Amino acid sequence: VYPAQTDPLSHATMLTNVGLNQYKRGNFRDAIGKYLDANKLIEGLTDSTSQVIRNKILLNTGNCYSKMGVADSAFLYLIQSRKLAEERMDKDGEANALINIGNTYQRFDDTKNAILYTQQALSAYKESGNAVRILASYSKLAALYDKAGMTDEAMRAFNEAEKWAAKLKLKKELGVIYHNKGIMMTTQERYQE
Repeated sequence: VYPAQTDPLSHATMLTNVGLNQYKRGNFRDAIGKYLDANKLIEGLTDSTSQVIRNKILLNTGNCYSKMGVADSAFLYLIQSRKLAEERMDKDGEANALINIGNTYQRFDDTKNAILYTQQALSAYKESGNAVRILASYSKLAALYDKAGMTDEAMRAFNEAEKWAAKLKLKKELGVIYHNKGIMMTTQERYQE
């Protein structure tokens, strides 16, 4: 049990971090409990810091439900996270919600919607200028396009991811991109490219 904090925001932040640790350990129900307890502590608070914490709570709760295979609850929280980020004009927060909505669709084998939301996330990351997330979104799109049999789109996305990884001098990510691109090309018997 955690000591009661006099400051609800500090206590909510601590509970959110404990929830994140539970999530990383795969204890999704425990994580959700911590997130919901944290959310109760900051109900009614409208300051910017409380809104950032609330958005983190919504996003992480949605991700827990997604990992547990509870689609309705996952989408409910992720959509709330997106809405809050949009209200705050937080493009990175909006993009994070969108990419996680896409991940949830992918988890439930809905590649079409996974692509749609990943494309939207990419656009939002471009608006925010988050280069690392732009790279990650292109890599994700490449894999989704490949899964959907959209080889030309996958190749374009791989090429964009490659450009961003080179620009950012991320050698490990560049190696992963080359590896995944090579697997796709081998599977498609495109040996000459």
